[in-house]
Amino acid sequence: METQHTPAAGPAPDYLTEREAAAILRLSPRTLQRHRQKNTGPTFLKMGPRKVCYTRPDLDAWAKQGRPS
Repeated sequence: METQHTPAAGPAPDYLTEREAAAILRLSPRTLQRHRQKNTGPTFLKMGPRKVCYTRPDLDAWAKQGRPS
């Protein structure tokens, strides 16, 4: 008898949680929240009323904006 794999609830693997994104950027989650509220942070996805996710390419692009060329 085969068992079917049921994916766990939550964001898809290619989406990062706020905490994961903050760790990658070496910011606190609260600092990332403030950037989001001021529209100065990386592009994010609203996955529900309280769930915010980020993608790695969006984090990388945002981080490069602050780097001198």
